[in-house]
Amino acid sequence: MVKRILLVFVLVILFLFIGKTAGKLPRSENFSACRGCNVVLISVDTLRQDHLSLYGYGRKTSPNLDEFAKNARVYQNFYSSAPWTLPSFASLFTSDYPQNIKMQIGTDVLAEKYTTIAEVLNENGYETVGINSATFVSKARGFSQGFDSFRSFEPKENHQDIDLIIPEAMKWLGNNRSKKFFMFLHTFQVHDPYCPPGEFDQFGGDLPSATKCVDVNMIAKNNRGEKVLPIEELERFVSLYDGEILFTDYMLGELFKTLGKLNLDKKTIVIVTADHGEEFGERGNWGVHSYSLYNELIRVPLIIKAPNFDPGREEKPASIVDIAPTILDLVGLQKSVEFKGTSLRNIGQDHVVYAQTSNVSTVNRYLDRIYSEVRSIPLKIRGAEAPITRESVMQNGWKLIADNTNGKKELYDMRSDPLEKNNLAGNNLEQETKLLELMLRFKEENTDQKSTLEEDIKGIFDYIISGT
Repeated sequence: MVKRILLVFVLVILFLFIGKTAGKLPRSENFSACRGCNVVLISVDTLRQDHLSLYGYGRKTSPNLDEFAKNARVYQNFYSSAPWTLPSFASLFTSDYPQNIKMQIGTDVLAEKYTTIAEVLNENGYETVGINSATFVSKARGFSQGFDSFRSFEPKENHQDIDLIIPEAMKWLGNNRSKKFFMFLHTFQVHDPYCPPGEFDQFGGDLPSATKCVDVNMIAKNNRGEKVLPIEELERFVSLYDGEILFTDYMLGELFKTLGKLNLDKKTIVIVTADHGEEFGERGNWGVHSYSLYNELIRVPLIIKAPNFDPGREEKPASIVDIAPTILDLVGLQKSVEFKGTSLRNIGQDHVVYAQTSNVSTVNRYLDRIYSEVRSIPLKIRGAEAPITRESVMQNGWKLIADNTNGKKELYDMRSDPLEKNNLAGNNLEQETKLLELMLRFKEENTDQKSTLEEDIKGIFDYIISGT
């Protein structure tokens, strides 16, 4: 009888323990921080997750990343916090959301009061170096905070920059291999107008080959319905985009080889990700981003190779705000600031992922002149956030999108409907109620003084009209 009672007691305790820890990624008892490890953080602008062969794409666009990932952790459900560059990188650097740090429209600058991952690592003895494209992620916009050196290349014609960035990175590694370092690399190569070097333009097939680059003005007119392009021409744009990915993958392969030749690969954590994706007809537009929160724009790759991180495929959802705390966790450093994100070693299947957009950046995409002049618009640090026009929350395979301009809600079961075509909102599903509660709670915890959307748009147009 006593043995039976003890057995029942043990089973109850075990049941309670399992219930408490269910859904969480347990810390491995064998895990030990990679103290002294270097960190290389690589971001490829405008890189869709589902256009990498690493993630099952039909074209072999990423052979070097495919090989690299054999010894890395690959995240299947990783999301950016915003569908365009500036706010996404603000989240990556600070582990916070764009509205909290006032990084939502094209003129915003990251204020010094916000602590970046580079600053934390630099304070802990890391030599910090940034090598990137000057478009958006620049010193002028506040992204150099915490870096000992921060070199921004002006892209060559048509955003060709990776053949500048990677050689510079390899040179720096050769000269600084004995240091403990954090290296940040960002390339705009994959961003439109999609102009891969000839030998990497391999995916056209029988499509018209005369088009070597996308004419951004042409695609803007197509999206506005002014001059509708034939589907063959639009599909050619996709093949050029894929060619840019292939070229980028080749250059990343050269970087990986350099890490090996310098014997740095065994003591370096390498992270490859992206800030957002690109739209290719899924919602009617081509070659655009910034205005919506569907997966083609916010679902991005994440590959982490670390000496103390087991390789494999990870299905649990995660966000770009989780990268900074993950880096600190892997190298054994305590957070000196309060990050919004969570180390990826601690997330569970029920991890909540948020994304948002203020939609102002859509102006950059649809007006020909502003597209070419956006970098010359005066920058400023705003004291108020722009209104969030669209926001989304994801948990347990479900996603809710709210359009705050008209009150419309969209609900998707991403496990059965990954392309988000079957809107289940308004069917009294408990998932909608739960996600709406999470969204409201997020709003309550992340509110601040607001400026109006009209004021921000007016400021941009006033500048253009003035011609100054």
